[in-house]
Amino acid sequence: MQAFVSMFLRHNKYTILASFVLAMLFIGMAKLIEYRGDQQLRNQLKIEAQGFKNGFELSQKDVEQQMLLVARLLAENTRVQTLFYQGSIAQQSEGGGAGDTETAFWRSALLQYLAPRWQLMQDEYGLRQLQFHLPTDVTSFLRVHNPSSYGDSLKGVRKVIEDVLQDQQARSGFETGRIYSGIRGVVPVWFTPPFQSKQFIGVLEAGISLDQQLMRLDQQYDAGFALLLRQEHVDERVWQDYRDLNGVQLPADCNCYIESSSRDTIIDWLKDNPFSENHNNKLQSTLSTLFDQSYHLIRFPLFEYQGPSESNIPVGSVWIWQDKTELVRSVHQNTLQTRLLLLLTYLISLVLVIWLLSQTRLRLQNRIDQALSLQARTEEKLKASERRYQNAFSAVNDGLWEVNFVTGELHWDRRCFEMLGYQEEKPLKVDDWYAHIHPDDLQQVQLQVQKHFENHQPYRVEYRSLCADGSWLWVEGRGKVTEWDGEKPILMTGTATDISARKHAELELRRLSITDSLTGLYNRRYFFKRLTVSVMGFKRHHRPFCVVMLDIDHFKKINDEYGHAAGDKVLCQVSTMMQELLRETDLLARLGGEEFVMLLVDTDLQGAKELAERIKANLAKLKVSYKEHSISVTISMGITNARLNDINSDEVMFRADHAMYQAKSEGRNRIVVSSVEDD
Repeated sequence: MQAFVSMFLRHNKYTILASFVLAMLFIGMAKLIEYRGDQQLRNQLKIEAQGFKNGFELSQKDVEQQMLLVARLLAENTRVQTLFYQGSIAQQSEGGGAGDTETAFWRSALLQYLAPRWQLMQDEYGLRQLQFHLPTDVTSFLRVHNPSSYGDSLKGVRKVIEDVLQDQQARSGFETGRIYSGIRGVVPVWFTPPFQSKQFIGVLEAGISLDQQLMRLDQQYDAGFALLLRQEHVDERVWQDYRDLNGVQLPADCNCYIESSSRDTIIDWLKDNPFSENHNNKLQSTLSTLFDQSYHLIRFPLFEYQGPSESNIPVGSVWIWQDKTELVRSVHQNTLQTRLLLLLTYLISLVLVIWLLSQTRLRLQNRIDQALSLQARTEEKLKASERRYQNAFSAVNDGLWEVNFVTGELHWDRRCFEMLGYQEEKPLKVDDWYAHIHPDDLQQVQLQVQKHFENHQPYRVEYRSLCADGSWLWVEGRGKVTEWDGEKPILMTGTATDISARKHAELELRRLSITDSLTGLYNRRYFFKRLTVSVMGFKRHHRPFCVVMLDIDHFKKINDEYGHAAGDKVLCQVSTMMQELLRETDLLARLGGEEFVMLLVDTDLQGAKELAERIKANLAKLKVSYKEHSISVTISMGITNARLNDINSDEVMFRADHAMYQAKSEGRNRIVVSSVEDD
């Protein structure tokens, strides 16, 4: 037996050597392929992790802008300004802090005025905090979301409020308060007392929790999102009675609160934390297993607003986890297939080598060429497999696009086509992109792109894009040139995000800020804005206009006799009747109570009087039915026109108001035109 083995080794030593070398070669190839695949997977996960972090931060910025918009709209409300101003005066006179009875009166009046609007903002926009603060010792004047808590000092607790109080510049950011944590928008509130200059009162703050933001991100990315706050941070900032409102406090080994989470599985992740605590201040990404499912788990630090002196100490962290079970399974299957393919190739190659060793030199050379050809085909298959891996790892939820300025080609990914309602993808050119932009937005988009070409800073622009059904979709576009030839752009890439929901919310908030809530007419603030424009137009271009002041006669008697509900119905039906008689260019507004005013552009006194007569005649026929009653009303009107010696809109309004009260004094239910002799 020993002699047989010795003879076999002596006659087949080259075959054995070749087999060994070939086996080592294929094992090395397998290891190299698996290593490259693993590196590609890790790199892709790092890119995805950064993308998730960027998406979270952009979403947070978007919410901050919404909070600033809501706060500004309320801060510009004259009623809010007046009540807040009176409250601040009372608080100062009563020794600061919570104040006394007069401060309580104005605080209650402000709360009562804001109550229906607060409920609307909670239901429609998910607001969680709305509060007012005074400059003295950073004192809380009113928490609309918790009216029983006021008068406390937030100095050293709420940095964003202190900064706005210091320089009266609006700011926003994430911050933890005495009751809640959330994204805050803080704006200054000003008031102009009669015959005085504008005065700074304090600040108004609108805040929202991260619940809705995390749920939107969950739906957008099909991934779980959670926000954790350090326990010592919550214990330091939040009143003890409200700490449970800041999420679930976990065991001591976590030392944290779950402020918000889109999925309950965050608790399971925290029980078996796969991250190193030595890298809390860095973006971390790993593949981990939970309940026999593979997940891409991401964590990065959460920083609180610190103003100009940004802190490097996080107040918590953001966790994101996305199911990668199918991807991992696909990677494992491809790895197994690659190993089997290499094993098969090895066996075939081994047979060929053994057979080639027994052939002539010429045939040996021919067989080597065949082996090289087979190896080339194998490498091509490996490259195709790598391309499939790369496509599988590309997971982007916003629309992605790329422009080649050399060829003029424009590439949209599937998400771009779906966003605009197209069923199938199609080849596009750069001109097709501009053709999809609303004509009113095209110049702004082109201007932003041109600025980017000049300063090389990524651009961001909002515009309307044409959908397949002919409608328009609000889109936020971002882009950056990724390849230059000197100063000439070659390739530009970017994203497109659907922002239609936010735009609709902004338009609705603007409508509420300029209309009267009872009649639906324009309010006092908007009327005076339009009147000022008309006065300036008359001075510059001599474009005539008239103002008609109207006051329902004996309206208090209607309220006293039939009730305020009947009075409201009278106001609404009289408003509707007058609105139907006006042109589209005319403006009807309710100044307050039973007092109305009309702005008639391109109209002289005769035309204004004829319109007033029609209103008077129609009003004589109007019967307002309320329960078993039929209510008749009359109205007194005063008319004036624009004059060259008018300094401002106040003089026009003074004449119209004087004429109206003259109509009242002469017996009501009549029209008085202000003449030059009346001045």
